[in-house]
Amino acid sequence: MQAHLHDLRRADEVSLPGYCRASFGDIADSFDQLFEDFGELICLEAKSFDTILSTRGTHTVLDCACGTGMQAIGLAQLGYAVSASDISAKCLATVRSAAERLGLTINTKRADFRTLRPWRGMQFDAVIASGNSLPLVQQSEEVDQALASMHSVLKPGGCAIIGIRDYGTLRETRETQLPRRFTLRNGNPEWVMDLRLFGTERVRVITLFISAISGKWRLRSFVKSYLYISAEDVAKRMQKAGFPGVQLMDLSGCKPYSGGEWFLAVGEK
Repeated sequence: MQAHLHDLRRADEVSLPGYCRASFGDIADSFDQLFEDFGELICLEAKSFDTILSTRGTHTVLDCACGTGMQAIGLAQLGYAVSASDISAKCLATVRSAAERLGLTINTKRADFRTLRPWRGMQFDAVIASGNSLPLVQQSEEVDQALASMHSVLKPGGCAIIGIRDYGTLRETRETQLPRRFTLRNGNPEWVMDLRLFGTERVRVITLFISAISGKWRLRSFVKSYLYISAEDVAKRMQKAGFPGVQLMDLSGCKPYSGGEWFLAVGEK
């Protein structure tokens, strides 16, 4: 119990492999700046999940790695009864603020998705973990822990949806840079881009915010470190966690996954 509380207290400044430190609290304030149109992306993500969930009679959804609420907000706008949790208190504060501003009801609790302790005893029609959150753990065994905890809070017949970016594919193609956007903020130019440093077991992604203010260059950076997890590996681990039939879908939720950078793994309890 004490170790769990320690994890939660340190969640907004997480120590990652390679002696990097990532402040999830910092990115909570800047996350929507990573995208050209954050509102449109919320709608697209919700549509993808709705394609899968609407055919299953889903009403209650737990977003167990909600971040700043991209999926939770979109699904709540579609009428789902959404609960959301994250290990970062600052990310949860962003979700609550957005929900209040939009007139949405989202039940939020601070939780580590490896245990989902605050949700024990509750059962949902669906549990989601998207945005490549699952590979942020330190060891592959923790992926199994997270999948088992998701299984434990699902109703019989409920489904889990895992959204993963396959950095192993990108490592093969050596795509080391991702230009994200250019914008003018208060008349000052700002460039946002990702640099990818591919290692043997993990990839380190450095997001750079480069801006010119009053003739001076300013740099902000955010570092994340991900395990390489392939679609086949996710499917096997979900089956091991108690999801007998796992479908691998593309990001639209409409077509089977046939390769590429992103995929959705859908498993039924």
